[in-house]
Amino acid sequence: MADIFNGKDVKVYYNDDTGNRAVITGGNIQINELAAYPSFSMGTEVQKIETYNDEYSNAIEGQKTVDNVTLVVNYIPTDPTHEYLDKKYDNQEEFQITIFVNENNEAGRLESVMLNGVLGSRMLNGDKDSVVTMTYDFVPTEVISYAPRDIPPVLRRGDFGVGSDGSIDYPQYQPDQATGNAFVKISASDIDNPSGVDLMGIELVDQQAENTNIMMTTTGDLRLYARNATTPWTRLYTSGEADTRYLIKSNNLSDLTNFESARSNLSVYSKSETDNKFMIGPNNLSELTNVVVARQKLEVYSQSETDAKFLQAANNLSDIVDTAIARTNLGINSTLENDAKYLQVENNLSDVKDVATARTNLGINSTIENDAKYLQVSNNLSDVSDAAAARTNISVYSKAESDATYVPKTTTVNGHALDSNVTVSKADVGLGSVTDDPQLKISANLSDLSNVAKARTNLGINSTIENDAKYLQVSNNLSDVADVDTVKQNIGLDRFKQSPSETMIYPSSGQNPYRITIRPNGDWGTWRDDTGTWEPLKIVAGGTGATNKKDARLNLNIPAAYKIIPDGTNILGWFIENNESGFFSSGENVINKPAEGHGWWTYNFKIHLRNQEGKPEFGVVEATSAANIMYIIVLTNGQWPHGWFKIVRENDNVQLRDLKLTQYDTGFSGHLELYNIQNNNPKGLTQLYNEFQDGVLKTTIRTVNLEKDRNWYLQWDENGSLWNIQNILSNDLYFGPHSVRKLHTRHGTLLVDGTATPYYYTFGNPDGRRSVTEFGTVEDGWIFYGQVNRDLSKQLDVNGVVNASAFNQASDRDLKENIEVISNAIDRVRAIGGYTYTLKENGMPHAGVIAQEVRDVLPEASGSFTKYVDLPGPTQDGTPLREEERFYSVDYAGITALLVQAFKEMDEKITKLEEQQKQIDELKELVQKLLDNK
Repeated sequence: MADIFNGKDVKVYYNDDTGNRAVITGGNIQINELAAYPSFSMGTEVQKIETYNDEYSNAIEGQKTVDNVTLVVNYIPTDPTHEYLDKKYDNQEEFQITIFVNENNEAGRLESVMLNGVLGSRMLNGDKDSVVTMTYDFVPTEVISYAPRDIPPVLRRGDFGVGSDGSIDYPQYQPDQATGNAFVKISASDIDNPSGVDLMGIELVDQQAENTNIMMTTTGDLRLYARNATTPWTRLYTSGEADTRYLIKSNNLSDLTNFESARSNLSVYSKSETDNKFMIGPNNLSELTNVVVARQKLEVYSQSETDAKFLQAANNLSDIVDTAIARTNLGINSTLENDAKYLQVENNLSDVKDVATARTNLGINSTIENDAKYLQVSNNLSDVSDAAAARTNISVYSKAESDATYVPKTTTVNGHALDSNVTVSKADVGLGSVTDDPQLKISANLSDLSNVAKARTNLGINSTIENDAKYLQVSNNLSDVADVDTVKQNIGLDRFKQSPSETMIYPSSGQNPYRITIRPNGDWGTWRDDTGTWEPLKIVAGGTGATNKKDARLNLNIPAAYKIIPDGTNILGWFIENNESGFFSSGENVINKPAEGHGWWTYNFKIHLRNQEGKPEFGVVEATSAANIMYIIVLTNGQWPHGWFKIVRENDNVQLRDLKLTQYDTGFSGHLELYNIQNNNPKGLTQLYNEFQDGVLKTTIRTVNLEKDRNWYLQWDENGSLWNIQNILSNDLYFGPHSVRKLHTRHGTLLVDGTATPYYYTFGNPDGRRSVTEFGTVEDGWIFYGQVNRDLSKQLDVNGVVNASAFNQASDRDLKENIEVISNAIDRVRAIGGYTYTLKENGMPHAGVIAQEVRDVLPEASGSFTKYVDLPGPTQDGTPLREEERFYSVDYAGITALLVQAFKEMDEKITKLEEQQKQIDELKELVQKLLDNK
């Protein structure tokens, strides 16, 4: 087995955030199973300049180059870090790697390399006797850092906008929104800040549309705020604020400052008010001051009134004054009335006054009437008044009638006893006089019939002659069929026909011209009676769909084999008319062949698509001459619009004359490519583009290093304008007395030399700033810049004095909302001092206020701004190093509003004092008058 590299002091980390500048950060993830030492190297091109009359040469450092980094791992397909590398290679996504070359925790030093780039290739190696490894080729696009540095403390400040840890090696990095759990700061000027002062706290990330935060104010009163993905900013009160703002449960409302107001707000009475206003339950209404009025209000009677007015249950209605009226009111009778009016059960109807009427009402008869009307069971029908009529009604005979109608029971037949088999003679059945002569005898087998024809008629049968004439005979094998075609049709065999020369099978439809034919010579297939021709067997049925070789080749897409094109033929038209792919040849006496070459030619025509008429619509013809010269021509929309193109091979010398870069497709511009090939391997290429964009003709030259996957552009137009689409990191390009150079891959800087003080103009996204335009001098730094902040607010900063006729702020009421008067304005003014001072950066004297004092009393009039300080030396890719520091600012218009409101409050106090003084003067005058008159 091969040795496995353990990578003792070498570690490689990856990070999705290519804007990260912290070597040690929570976003770095170590790549597992490192199998080889990842090498890193940088080179610098040195250009020597010979100076006239000088024996020495000057060497100038030029463009720096960074070689690819090879990462080799003991490949585990399910390892998350290996899956990450495979995903980045498949998607060709840029990411960041950090290589720890030597991490010495005891000395607190770390040697590392931080690069941004993409994976250019990968290769899997290994067999049964070696570890399976995957080799990734990392192509750097940006060098972030390459230097030893101190290992930062365990609390890795600088991650996700926490701030710098004091070292310029770890500049502050703050994205627009945290991409991982982080300590964050939200500036007072941020539109997402709910407090008006700076907030610091924790931001948690959980793949939601909004992150979760808990923040606290950095100055002034301590205030806490929180939010999550579904709830906006919410104020969290501290225990002290809650104690002063809310009632404490354990105090049982004893901490109310005004009980009367509380009861009024709750619309409840005090205990004494309740006792005075309402009756107490245990007193059982004894507090009523006027019982009579209370009963009237409740609409109830007193006990005496109830006893006098209503019947009492205990009296069992004995207290009814007039029982007769009561019974009348109830609709009931007295006992005497019921006894006189109704039959009593115990009398068993004996108290019925008129029995006959009662029987009539009930519809029943008396016993005498029933005996007279109905037959009695005990009489056994002896009480029937008319026995003959009764027998007639029930359809039965009398005894005499039965004897006369039916044969009486017997024991003999014609004197023959019935105790054994009875032999009946002809005489017994009335045939004693019949002789044997006229009857048919069994032994005669009907030969004794006197009239055979009549006997057949009686039996409904035919004679033999009749049957032979009427039915087919088996011995004739259907030769006695009168109409063979009708028989075939009746038994479903009419589609089969036979002639001396063929056997035919027709389809069921009588009008169909197709039939299957089999001939004695072996020919068979589908024949058309209407045209008298064979019908080709379709491809889906295993045939070719054609009746000749050419059509069969077309249908089966089989190329022709070396057809000869006749002399004098227009070969381009012939290819279309011949209408088949394949190999063809011709002599040199044909029309529209390639211009170069003599002797015979061979052609390979490849048809891509045919039109509705079956003619070639798209395809390619490759032509080869006897002199081994190759050409190609393309068929497009049935035409040959581009003519013949010569195929240039490696051993050919190419001479160009009147080269035209013609745009042949609306999606592309004309271009020319020149390859540099060594040992059959292309090393690089140069491309020349001829473009026509927005009415302006442009020319672009592009140089590509295929091995390093690097390319550069240079473009100019018909107006003389020049663009360098990608960065030119070499020496300055001179145009007249000045020079122009791009210094950063992520933003552009225009540097103009040749003046007393070189100046620059920067635009784009430098140093992590969102979007900025900056102007300054190389020696003294920036003069002014305008930028869009991370909160999308706009900012214009001037590093010096601004002179103007006037500065006007928009202040229309229609532009504002949540308008409130500034409260306690005088007290706030007292907390702000007026000062004179000198600025540290230039020593100039000024007068004004202190932003922190304004921020404490009127945060709406205080903001913040960022100052950028250039640090020594740019990075290796030309990016200027800058330090970012935030300071407070003051809105003097807000101070003016505070002073206006303070003046109004003071004016109100003065007015009140004047009124009081007036009253004092009047009182003094009155007192004086009283003293004078005493």
